[in-house]
Amino acid sequence: MSINLPHRFPSLIEGESRPALIIGSGPSYELVPNINELFPDSCRKAEEKLGFYSGIDFNEPNDDDLYSWAELIIAELERNGQDVPKLRMADALEILDDLSWQPQVKRRALQTLARHRVLARFARERRWRTIWSLNWDSYLEVAFESIGINPDTDSASNILPWINKYRTFITEEDYAPDDVLKVYKPHGCVRSLISAKKAHKNGDPDGSAESLSDRFLITRSEMASVADRISNQDYNFYADIRNNFSGHSLYTLGWKADVEGYLLDVLEGISAQLKTDHDDSLCIINRSFYEGGGHGRLRVVYDRTEAQCFIHIKDFQTLDDFFLWLHAFYCINKLINWADTEEEKTEIQRIVDNFHPPAPDTQRIIYDWADCFLPAWMRLCWRAGLVACSDMNDQLIEPHNIRIDAPDEHIPLALRPNPPTRADLSSSIPILLSIITGDENLDLRTYPGSIYRDVIKLL
Repeated sequence: MSINLPHRFPSLIEGESRPALIIGSGPSYELVPNINELFPDSCRKAEEKLGFYSGIDFNEPNDDDLYSWAELIIAELERNGQDVPKLRMADALEILDDLSWQPQVKRRALQTLARHRVLARFARERRWRTIWSLNWDSYLEVAFESIGINPDTDSASNILPWINKYRTFITEEDYAPDDVLKVYKPHGCVRSLISAKKAHKNGDPDGSAESLSDRFLITRSEMASVADRISNQDYNFYADIRNNFSGHSLYTLGWKADVEGYLLDVLEGISAQLKTDHDDSLCIINRSFYEGGGHGRLRVVYDRTEAQCFIHIKDFQTLDDFFLWLHAFYCINKLINWADTEEEKTEIQRIVDNFHPPAPDTQRIIYDWADCFLPAWMRLCWRAGLVACSDMNDQLIEPHNIRIDAPDEHIPLALRPNPPTRADLSSSIPILLSIITGDENLDLRTYPGSIYRDVIKLL
């Protein structure tokens, strides 16, 4: 039985008004220590390192004990005249040394989780109006780098007609030009904490250790209220919420919205500007709906009911299954415009109309086609010179300009403006139609970019 979704994600899939995205801890679940793992074990060890004991009962932990504990520790460090107290506390918690917070880009394809990989692909497709990550880890950044969106560390302009650079906005010095993807991290980031530690070790001549570590939001009071965050950086954050969220749908991913009261305060303060007539004006993607917590407040802000806004991840089995379905749905929607014949167009439209989760086996192969085969096929076609497209200087893109050094380099299915023909997409349609009506034992995942018949070991 298919899932009765509240909508078909129109703002994300095809709308001119792209959605804003807030990412909570859900996508990082089981990848990094969660709050209940940091508290009490890591906190107890940190107290021993810092030589201060909070008096909190570690034997009966509550959901917000980490934040209350952090408040006490930072206040004590400040009373003792310690500089960069948040940096010292993060270091004592071993957040800077635990490699699970800072994954590395792998040199093989499909080494990121589907949830992060698809989020990154949608970023290159320019489907997010703005991205806000409330996580300290760098899994999203690694996914960007794996598909070819790299840190904005130089002044060279981007001439290709898609996003090649991103910048993480931690402090007011991090504002970036329009052709750079901005990722807002109002709670700070482990990468910036590592930079702060290096600056502190070198004497912090420019004050970056203080400013970067101050963005590490972890105390109960600063999470709870806007009034506790009054720096220039915070004013810039709040201004960007008004500019980028107003009139656009909001998607939240794995965010309970129960701790970050300050963010809900900001959204409630501009509620009149946030309402839209989009079917997906609010899209809460989560394992549970917290009516008595932040989700209830969000749906009131956007004038939605739970049934109108909640995507229940348990209906998809896993978060990665949801994103594989969503990515495949996006891809087959984009193919319709590039069908060579009316018969192909009709058949692709039929697939789109009947593409409902959870996917039976006949649809599961479309997941793998979109995730594993199509990106490699598109790279091959562009590198072979089969797609004629101009760069930002109105010069024809040469095949050697298409970088393939990133393991999952992603070429957008939708370009603005689109070239008159897309041989990469039109030629992929007969392949898709043949595999979904053919051998059910085809394997598209083991060797990305290839079709493998396991029964006879034929690639």
